[in-house]
Amino acid sequence: MKEKALESIVSIFALVAVFKPGKGYTLISNILEVYLSLLFTKPTTEHYLDIFQQKLRAYVTFKNKHAEDFENFFKSELDAHCYILSREVTLENRVLVLIYLIEYVPYMSGKTSLFISSTSYNLINTIAQRLEIPESDFKDAVSFSAENYQKISEQNALFVITDNDALKIPGVKILVDEELDGQLIFVKIQSLDTILFKVSGEAYFEINDRKLYKRRTYILNKGAVIHTDKGKHFYYNDVSRALTPNDNIQPLALKAENITFRFKNGIYGIQPMSFTCQSGEITAIMGGSGSGKTTLMNLLIGARQPNSGQITLNGVDVFKNPKMVKGHIGYVPQDDALIEELTAFENLYFIAGLSSKDLSRDAKIQKVEKLLKELHLEKIRDLKVGNPLDKVISGGQRKRLNIAIELIRDPGILFLDEPTSGLSSADSENIMQILKNSASMGRMVILNIHQPSSDIFKLFDKLLFIGQGGYAVYYGPAMQIPSYLKNALKLADAHENECQTCGNLNPDDIFHLVQTRQIANRERKETKRIFSPERWHRRFLRFSARNNSETDGHKINVLQPLPVRSPGRPQQYLIYSLRNVLTKFADYPYLILSLLLPPVLGLLLSVFARYVAPFADSYSYYENDNIPPYIFMSVIVAMFVGIMSGSGEIIKERKTLQRESFLNLSYGAFIFAKLTYLMVLSGIQMITYVLISQWVLQIPSGIDHLFIILWSTTISASIIGLVLSSIFKTMASVYVSIPFVLIPQILFSGAVIDFNKINPVFASDKYVPAISELMASRWVYEVISVSLFMDSEFSKEFYQQEKSLNRTAYTRNFLLPEMEKSFFGQSWSTTHYLTKDSAQFDLVVDGIEKVGKALKEDFSTLYENGVIEGNAFNHFVGDVRSRLMDIHDTHLMQKDSLIADMGSDAYNQLRYTTNKKLMQLLTDEANVEKVRISDSEFIRKMTPIYYVSDHPAGRSHLYAPAKRIGEMQVSTYAFNVMVIWLMSLILLIYVVLKRPSI
Repeated sequence: MKEKALESIVSIFALVAVFKPGKGYTLISNILEVYLSLLFTKPTTEHYLDIFQQKLRAYVTFKNKHAEDFENFFKSELDAHCYILSREVTLENRVLVLIYLIEYVPYMSGKTSLFISSTSYNLINTIAQRLEIPESDFKDAVSFSAENYQKISEQNALFVITDNDALKIPGVKILVDEELDGQLIFVKIQSLDTILFKVSGEAYFEINDRKLYKRRTYILNKGAVIHTDKGKHFYYNDVSRALTPNDNIQPLALKAENITFRFKNGIYGIQPMSFTCQSGEITAIMGGSGSGKTTLMNLLIGARQPNSGQITLNGVDVFKNPKMVKGHIGYVPQDDALIEELTAFENLYFIAGLSSKDLSRDAKIQKVEKLLKELHLEKIRDLKVGNPLDKVISGGQRKRLNIAIELIRDPGILFLDEPTSGLSSADSENIMQILKNSASMGRMVILNIHQPSSDIFKLFDKLLFIGQGGYAVYYGPAMQIPSYLKNALKLADAHENECQTCGNLNPDDIFHLVQTRQIANRERKETKRIFSPERWHRRFLRFSARNNSETDGHKINVLQPLPVRSPGRPQQYLIYSLRNVLTKFADYPYLILSLLLPPVLGLLLSVFARYVAPFADSYSYYENDNIPPYIFMSVIVAMFVGIMSGSGEIIKERKTLQRESFLNLSYGAFIFAKLTYLMVLSGIQMITYVLISQWVLQIPSGIDHLFIILWSTTISASIIGLVLSSIFKTMASVYVSIPFVLIPQILFSGAVIDFNKINPVFASDKYVPAISELMASRWVYEVISVSLFMDSEFSKEFYQQEKSLNRTAYTRNFLLPEMEKSFFGQSWSTTHYLTKDSAQFDLVVDGIEKVGKALKEDFSTLYENGVIEGNAFNHFVGDVRSRLMDIHDTHLMQKDSLIADMGSDAYNQLRYTTNKKLMQLLTDEANVEKVRISDSEFIRKMTPIYYVSDHPAGRSHLYAPAKRIGEMQVSTYAFNVMVIWLMSLILLIYVVLKRPSI
């Protein structure tokens, strides 16, 4: 308070005193002394009492000398001093001045009763008007001072603590305490958030070790404790709760019973402890760094389960019935849980939508606006909240907004982890006042805090102090902990809880008391703590056991299930989707880069891959040797872009998910909203990539299939990104893990390592190696290569002829010679034969069956008796060779006829719709091994694009034109795309089921 403001207060008291000379001077001087001593130290009080005497003498002298002018002088002086107070002093302090003036008013009329004359009332009313005090609050203050309680307005609640069980006052809450020997009467002026009180009866009352006089009005300051000579204590927080109506709030009791927690290394994080927290209370958890405060908080919110004991909410086990309990819980973590790309309003609006299904859009907006105003956040309504490193709003505003996000859904319990950490003292007090108001409405508030200021500490109802090693030291009324610790240490001032001069309680003193060490002397060089953590804990267990026995008989309300407030899953999906879209558009630089990356990469790859053959007049897609590398790089681009798009989606909102977990929302709706965005983003990315590639490389056909394949690949890779985002907790970890995902995809795609020459440990003679089957890149690389070939105009005209020609050429030129070698070996004789016991019998039978399939005939008579005769076999081979020659010639003539009909120029144009290098790759021209022989099977290695594997479950060689599912053939395009989506589905199920841990 400024000096001139305090001098004005003293001057007003002196002016009023002039109306009552003689005895009145002493009385009003005593009243002023009581007022000053509540706010200032003794020297300051004495100094301004001297100023009061000087002012009083000056006014009396002026009145005596200029009686006719005194009335005008009085009005001008009063107006001047009241004007200063209205500009320099808070409304609460102005009311306090008025209350102490009201205390003197009855004696101005010469009465010893509480009667107030009309003249005195008019004077005090004039002062109230000049001080800009609301008329209703002034009248209630006068009525309370005059003990005319029936005239107090309904908006200001009354509360009485009395020893008279017969006392009844209509509409007034009365608490009977037969041992009190007196009574306390409280009134709360709601508009000022100020509690006035009076004491009466035979009991001796004091506050901050200052005696309270009967029938005098006092203000009950926050954190104050009223003591009686019989050891009774009445706390500000208890009185405030009694004066705050909260009939609509379900009373809750959170009870921890003998809970313990051990880390994986066996070290105890929490030693056995029991306590109960009630609705309407602020319970603070204090302790040094590493004492277990955060661990205990995680146990209470259900993030970790205790090793022993149980935690219940109104008798319902937190861990056995999490869905029933979580709806009552709100949690504000120490770090931000804000979506930094959204504004303060949008952050609140989406939570309102996710927690209030029955509210209309206008009602939700109104609810958000009201909360922003209550928490003084209306000025930052439309500002992006940013992040702590790139600040847009202050730290105090961020913390208030975090609290608002929980308050908007009206939880019964509000947990906060270090709510004042990193804030200024003013911001800290602002935050705590918000929490105090929340508790006064009936909400249970539990918070971790390290070292609060004295003013903040006084707002706590209960305190749980934890020492090193997770040992509980104290649980009980916060203001009683100093005397509890001092009594244990047998200190002389054990009855004192706060400073006798200023009324403050220094929380640092609590730490010092807990850690008090022995006095060093000659015999004791090294000192140790008087009370070890274990000893404090044993005392705590005795103390809590005694308190629990006193409260065991208290009735516990049955936990009422909350009405379903969250919207249905479709509505949640829409809300998440809208929030996601706004978030992305707000971070437009990232969105632009995401959209530009694929086309830029497509342009670079296409430009560098646009190869013009030597001596060629112009570029030709057919002659471009870089098409296979382009296909491979397209696979990698699609996978890289997808992983990068999805990898940050869950990590960025991990804290938001942690907060929203208490709303019992559908995590699947959240993931599908993310997936929808990624699918749209991938579609735009890949269509631009494909169009630019097609324009530069002049790919003549298959663009639609290429887009669908790459789009499917990007989506699959995006889901891989979501998997990484759900597993790891930091983006750095995700970025480090990306090579571990991409490098196997590159190695086992079929483009880098020839599967015919892969390490035998992983090799398969007939099919793609099993490890490659698990790689999406293998299916993508194959389907793009095959589709670009099969979709070409050339393949559409000549594929069937080429397939028949290759089949007959393979059978006649490679399979039959190998069968002859296997049958005759070194002795080429028609008298040679094979029996079932022969090593080559099964192999030759396999060859006969494959020839039969090629000719669509049954040659089983050659071996049905378990013997293959040499003469019969030799005749079979000669006959088949001749027939295959005829079939080959027939297909060749058909092909030549087609070419002749269309003309050589048209044929060449068709040929240029495919790519020479790609054809060489798909026909495996470089591989001299046309047939591989295993123990019992001839395996075709020639022209893989022209034959289909016989595996009934879709396994095949690389570059197969189709796959088998049972007896049905499915094109490689359809089959591989289905496999990619099936992989995506499996990964998506994992993501939905693997909700990130808190």
